[in-house]
Amino acid sequence: MPKICFVAPHYYTTLIGGAEVQNYILSKKFRQQGWEVHHVIGDLNCQIIHQDMVLHPCDITPGFKKAYANFSKLLNEIDADIFYQRGRNIMTALLSRYSKQTAKPFIFATSMDIDCLKYKQIARVLDSNAHPIKRAIQILIKLRLDRLTLQGMRTADLVLSQSSYQQSQLDRNLNITSHIFKNVHHVPAEKGLIKANPPIVLWLSSLKKWKRPEIFINIVKKLGRHPYQFILAGRMANEKYRKTILKLKSEQRNFNYIENISFEESNKLISKSSVLINTSRIYEGFPNTFIQAWLRKTPTISLDFDPDNILKNESVGIHSGSYENLLSNINFLLNHKKDLWIMGSKARKFAIREFSVEKKFPFLLKILSPILESNR
Repeated sequence: MPKICFVAPHYYTTLIGGAEVQNYILSKKFRQQGWEVHHVIGDLNCQIIHQDMVLHPCDITPGFKKAYANFSKLLNEIDADIFYQRGRNIMTALLSRYSKQTAKPFIFATSMDIDCLKYKQIARVLDSNAHPIKRAIQILIKLRLDRLTLQGMRTADLVLSQSSYQQSQLDRNLNITSHIFKNVHHVPAEKGLIKANPPIVLWLSSLKKWKRPEIFINIVKKLGRHPYQFILAGRMANEKYRKTILKLKSEQRNFNYIENISFEESNKLISKSSVLINTSRIYEGFPNTFIQAWLRKTPTISLDFDPDNILKNESVGIHSGSYENLLSNINFLLNHKKDLWIMGSKARKFAIREFSVEKKFPFLLKILSPILESNR
C-alpha cells in the first residue's frame, strides 16, 4: 500500500482556508484509492485519527534548527513514499531540507498568486500599515524566510500551480516549471440545490485586510432597502471588523454575520444563496468558494479578481471591475431570474467539467507515478 503524507500548519477542521480544504479533499481521495494517508499538522495538540487518516502534531514554532529536529524525527517515523505541501511557508523550507537529506520525493503546490513572487513575505510587509521602523525590522526577518521558501520550491520534485496565470508567473519570476492542477471538489447532487427566498447575497471568506470585507459591508448599507438577505460568513481573522459588523447587524434586519462556519456548513449556505460576492485584491489564488458556488448553481460576482478570465469567458459570473458596477450587477441578476438561472446552470456544467475531483484525480496520479517509481 503506497503511503502519502500531507504537511501543513493547520487542518481544515481547526482553521478553514483554501489550502486546508484542498489538502483534505485530496487526502480523502487518496485514502479512498487505497493509500495510507498521514497529515503532519503544526497546530495540533495530540495524534488523532480522522476519517481513517492519521493526524500527527508537530511543533514548528521554535527556531529553524529545533523545528527541523522535531519535524525530521516525525517524518522518519511516518516513512511516507511521498510528501505533499501546499502554500509557501516555513514548512516548505523544512520539507525541502528533509527531502534533500533523505531523498524522499516532495510535491509543492501553490495556494495563492503571491506564492509566485520572489519575495512573497516582503510584499505582505510592504502592504501593511506598520510603523516604518517596525516594517524595516520585519523586512529583514521575512527576507530570510522568503529565501528559504524559494529554495524549497526549487528543490521540489514536482510543482503544481492552480492556473495558467500562476504557471506563467512561476516560470517568469522564479524560473520554476509547474504542472497545472486546478483545485478540485466533490460534485453535489443537483436535487439539493434549492435557493432561498428572499434571495441571499453571500460573502464567504476569512475576514482579512486583503479580502476587503468592508466593501461588502458598504454594499449592505447601499442595497439594504432591497428585499434581499445579506450574509457575511467567515473567520474573524482581523478583529478590527468586529465592531462595525455588530453595529450593522443591529441596524440592518436583513443582514447577518456567521463567524464560525465549517466547510460542510459553507456548502449548505452556498447552495441556498443566489450570488456569491468576492471583494479580494487581485493577488488571490484560485478561491475554493468560486468552485463551491459554481457547482451549486451560484454565480460569482467579483469586484477585481477573475482567475484566468473565467468569469469573462465562461459566463459563470460577472467581473464587475468597479464598485458601481458591482452594485448594479447584483441588482440586475437578482431582478432577472431567467438570466440568473441560465448563468447558474452554465456555472455548474463548467465546474463539473473543470474541477470535479473524480474527473481530475487520475491526472494527479499519472504525474506522480514516475516520481514514485524512481523512489522505489
